[in-house]
Amino acid sequence: MKRNDIILTGLIGSNPLGALSAFGLLRICDEIPALKGARLSWGWYHDWTAVLNTPGDICKDELLELMIARQQKRSLDIFGWSDDIKVDPKEYHEILKRQAEAATLHNRLDVDYFAAFGSDIVTARSTADVKPTAFHMTAGRQKFLNSIQKLGNSMKKDTKKSIRRGSVWALEVCRQISFPLLGPIDRAPACVVPSGAHQRGSKVRSRSYLAGH
Repeated sequence: MKRNDIILTGLIGSNPLGALSAFGLLRICDEIPALKGARLSWGWYHDWTAVLNTPGDICKDELLELMIARQQKRSLDIFGWSDDIKVDPKEYHEILKRQAEAATLHNRLDVDYFAAFGSDIVTARSTADVKPTAFHMTAGRQKFLNSIQKLGNSMKKDTKKSIRRGSVWALEVCRQISFPLLGPIDRAPACVVPSGAHQRGSKVRSRSYLAGH
C-alpha cells in the first residue's frame, strides 16, 4: 500500500506540549477510517519534528479536512456537565465515581478527561472549590468548559461551503487547526513520497522516537 509522510512543522518534539500533541494526533487518527493505521515518527528539521506517515495518498490539505470533519461530528458532552471546572469537591467526587464505574479498558476517554480537569481532593485556597489543573486555560471570569463548548459548536458549520463563499470565520477555523500542526511557516512540502525518504541526507529519522509502529 502506498503511504505518504506529512511533516508537521508545528509539532516540535523537544517541547513537551509538541510531543503530547503529536501523540494525541496519532490517537485521533485511529478514530478516522481514512487515517487508521497512521504512524508517527520524528525527523530532524532544525529540531525534532513530528512526521505523520499516512495510508494512501493523503497529504496535509486532506489531513486538515479530515481533522475539521472529525471535530464537527464530535460530541461535546464531556464539556457540558458544568460551565467551569471550579465546582464543589463533593459534586466532583460523585462525577468522578460515576465516570470510573462506567469506564472500561477500551472506553475511558471521558474519565481521562476528568482526571485531566482536576481532583476532588485538591482545592483552591480562596474558594475551597476544585482547583483546576494547568489544562484549565482561562482566567478571571471566563468559564473554561463553557468556552470549549462555544468553540466546538462554532466548528459544526459547513466549513467547505463557507470557505467557497470566502467566509472569514471558515478560514479562521482552518487556520486554528492548521497552525498547531504545520506552524507559522510550513517549510516542508505537502506530501513527502515515498515513506522513509526523510532517512536520507540531513533528514535523520531516529527509531528511538518511533511511536505507533
